[in-house]
Amino acid sequence: MTKLLTENTKTIKSDKANNTYKTYIMHLQPADLSGFEVCKNRSKGCTFACLNTSGRGNFPNVQAARKYRTELLFNEPALFFDKLVDEISKLRNKAFKNNQRLAIRLNGTSDIPWERHKYIQNIFPLFDDVQYFDYTAYSYDERPAENLPVNYDLTFSRKEDNDAEVAKNLLSGRRIAAVFDYMPGPEFDYNLPVINGDLDDKRFLDPNPSIVALVQKGRARQDDSGFVIRKGSNQKLWRDIIFNNEIKWGI
Repeated sequence: MTKLLTENTKTIKSDKANNTYKTYIMHLQPADLSGFEVCKNRSKGCTFACLNTSGRGNFPNVQAARKYRTELLFNEPALFFDKLVDEISKLRNKAFKNNQRLAIRLNGTSDIPWERHKYIQNIFPLFDDVQYFDYTAYSYDERPAENLPVNYDLTFSRKEDNDAEVAKNLLSGRRIAAVFDYMPGPEFDYNLPVINGDLDDKRFLDPNPSIVALVQKGRARQDDSGFVIRKGSNQKLWRDIIFNNEIKWGI
């Protein structure tokens, strides 16, 4: 039977780095590969660099499982919800037996605002001791912190076409994640904390605001869209965008 929640190399690595939480992730088929769009705000760069087929993701059975989950979500959302509840309940009990808390990333290869989903939004109060977290490319205004469940943490994803929104998220107190061809230091922008996001995936433990740096992997190494921030490039610093937009944004 195909499970909705699984482990991967990074969740296992994260759990070794901090075993207070046991982490699981849900992978759908990204973009519109399944016939359903699950990454509304995807850019050319992130679509090209998507890690969907990296590692075990390249295996046909793994892609079939991601397609199954996506089709189940859109075609039978009530059944999808029941299955998700059953899995979370079992994983939560297992984590508790090991003196751990359960942490779940629902958007492993998707970007769905679950807090507004007719069915899935109910898991947040139903399992209020579970920590949920995701990366998102939705604007801050579309998913402001005050509209999120208290146990749902978001990190904004920087792409080649949304630097102004990156600045707004930082100014609003939300951390951002960006892909680099090197690991930057805190001097990169505004002296914000720079977190090495490759060490683990538990973003909810990172400070807000901060910059989560992810080093390019897979097809991202061939990116020419600007999705990957390259060392020595004339990257416009977000502090300049913040300065120029503070009054307009009213923040």
